[in-house]
Amino acid sequence: MTLDEVAALEREWLDRQPHGGSLERMHVLNQEMGVYEAGQAVFVEYVLLARRGDIEALKRALFMYWYSWSEPNELSGLFGLAQDLAAVVLGIVDDMARRGELDIELKWMLPYYYMIYPLYLDHLWHDKFPNLWKASQTNKKLWQRRGLESSFDNRGQMGEYWRSIQENC
Repeated sequence: MTLDEVAALEREWLDRQPHGGSLERMHVLNQEMGVYEAGQAVFVEYVLLARRGDIEALKRALFMYWYSWSEPNELSGLFGLAQDLAAVVLGIVDDMARRGELDIELKWMLPYYYMIYPLYLDHLWHDKFPNLWKASQTNKKLWQRRGLESSFDNRGQMGEYWRSIQENC
């Protein structure tokens, strides 16, 4: 699949997510409507593209993994993302950090994600990805400038999240 094809699947997935009601009810709806399953499929496709060097797919997969930890599953629509694929994503970012090849977005996204919810990295991966962990400790305030200047149009769930941050800052 291409990035555009996966983005279209992601858009369909986002449009299916239920809104409102109790978390328990939303969990049941996410299961019944196949939202969790569709979110997993989108994650898999982004990881496959990231393995082939697609930096945008990598950012979206990283976001999805972080978001699955930082928000309730019922609200994120993400549940049961494959840990082996999460390790692939984190490994790619770790290798990029080791080589000094993080682009400016990753340089400010990583510390932001870590600041908001460090357990996404600390829980399982702190020792396995030291370069990613180190990159998550630097440029802690860079997101306040760069994140608010970036364009997030047509960038899926990651874009929706960051646009909401821009609107509220």
